[in-house]
Amino acid sequence: MPEGEFGNHMNIKNWDVGDIFFLCLKLLGVILCVGVFAHFKAVRLPRIEMILPEVLEEPLQQNTTKAPFLAFVEGQRYRITPKAEYRLRGLVVATHDSAFMDITHAAAKDFINTHDICVLWGDNATSPYLRDMKFTHGDWTCYFQTQSQEAWKSFSKSKISNNHLLPSNAEIEKVIASARIGDQIELAGSLVDYTMPEGGVRKTSLSRDDVENGACEIIYVTQAKILSRGSPFWYGVRTACQVAAAMVIAGLLFSVFILPKFSHESPK
Repeated sequence: MPEGEFGNHMNIKNWDVGDIFFLCLKLLGVILCVGVFAHFKAVRLPRIEMILPEVLEEPLQQNTTKAPFLAFVEGQRYRITPKAEYRLRGLVVATHDSAFMDITHAAAKDFINTHDICVLWGDNATSPYLRDMKFTHGDWTCYFQTQSQEAWKSFSKSKISNNHLLPSNAEIEKVIASARIGDQIELAGSLVDYTMPEGGVRKTSLSRDDVENGACEIIYVTQAKILSRGSPFWYGVRTACQVAAAMVIAGLLFSVFILPKFSHESPK
């Protein structure tokens, strides 16, 4: 085949590898900037007028007559002891996936506590200073802080809870895993204690007024519902940026490791 005709069919040989590489870098930079912007918009808590009436109510706790029972997760046995019936509606302010890079749960073989969700309700959810609060989550604990004295004074420690969640089935687990910061959710089931495979017992709080160690509620969840999504548009943009970034990174790798092999070949 004549060289000119070959060039028309294999334009890849005329590509400038450096230009493609830097184009991908520029695209990646733009995508990351948009993604970071979308993330901070997505996790921004909703405005007061978006808070549902149900989220203003106190959690409902009642006595239970349910007997202890066994649950098996990933080959481990857990003895679960119901302590009270419980229903909670609240605003999600922090989440933790116990299966993702959580060595403490893995070391304890605690595979039944799949997620933690930190929620608040009542006056906390409608506080004009709520967006001045910062919420984070560790392996076991929900943390909150602020630099605003007004926000701290108006914040009630009895209207926030960190919930260790034990889903009763795969469908419940799917709903729990989908909960995001800014969502308004409903959880129902039993407050429980449960034994650990390596020994020891994790005990639930039965009061909303306790703080620090032992203050978390452990819920064996039999009902879970997303009442309202917080920022579905910005979460969608963030997800799109993650996908686009992965594609551009693939393009970068292609331009570095694959494209030079074509561009340096000479047609026969």
